Amino acid sequence: MASLDDFDDDNEQVTAELGNLGLTAAGFDYFDLEEPIEFCIGKIGSHVRFKSSEIVKLLCCQVLNVPYQSLYGTQEFYRNRPLQTLINRKDVTFEQLDRNVLSRTLDAIAEFGPEKLFLRCSAKVADKLGLKVETIIQSWDR
Repeated sequence: MASLDDFDDDNEQVTAELGNLGLTAAGFDYFDLEEPIEFCIGKIGSHVRFKSSEIVKLLCCQVLNVPYQSLYGTQEFYRNRPLQTLINRKDVTFEQLDRNVLSRTLDAIAEFGPEKLFLRCSAKVADKLGLKVETIIQSWDR
């Protein structure tokens, strides 16, 4: 079975059901969430296939469509979806989105602190929307 990413001809039309994938991915791009994610948990090196921000974007897109799917299901989830379009790259395939890559990103989030990463991303969204945040109550510290 062919993947949507197998179609390289720009003139060939492909139809796919996206659901909210496009809207979620566009939200990540509009609010420039790549910046805080890469600053907090970014990976460097020639061996890196996916940036941490791309993995987070793809996992968020997945969980909003299939909330109780395991990491084992992520590759299959993106098999017939426009993975390359969602992360604006042509040099990756859904096969490269394996559980090792996903696990390392989740480990980096756990080490940094999911709440801290969420707050950094939330601050970026608030800034883009022109909201002035005066107080943040951290209920998990109580």
